[in-house]
Amino acid sequence: IMAETGSTTMANPFAVAATLGQGEGRAATESSAKQPVWLGDLFRDGFYDKVVLIGFPYDEGARKAGNRRGADFGPDSFRRFVKDVGSVKNPEYGVDIAAGIPDIADYGNIQIESTVDQ
Repeated sequence: IMAETGSTTMANPFAVAATLGQGEGRAATESSAKQPVWLGDLFRDGFYDKVVLIGFPYDEGARKAGNRRGADFGPDSFRRFVKDVGSVKNPEYGVDIAAGIPDIADYGNIQIESTVDQ
C-alpha cells in the first residue's frame, strides 16, 4: 500500500480514497506519563506511515455459498477489540512491545459499492 523511496513515501491512491480511521484511541484522553500505553494507541489516523491497516468488510462469498455470514463485521470488530488488548509495556520484565512496532495508520474500510453480480 505504501511505497518508500529514500526519504519520500508515497501513498497508494486507492488507499487514500478509502474512508479514514475511526478514532484516536485512549492516547487522546491520557496525558500522564505514568499511564499505560495500549496496543490500540499505536494505531493512528494519517498518511505516510510504515504499516497501514485497511479493512475489507465483505462476506458476499459466504452468503452465496450458503455459509455463515459475518465476515463483513471483521474489520470493525478488530479495531474495537485491539484498543482494549492492554498495555504494551511490562514493567516487571522491562519489555516495551511498542518500541519494536513501526508506525501504524488506520485508513478505515474500503467502501464496496456493488457486488460481482452487479
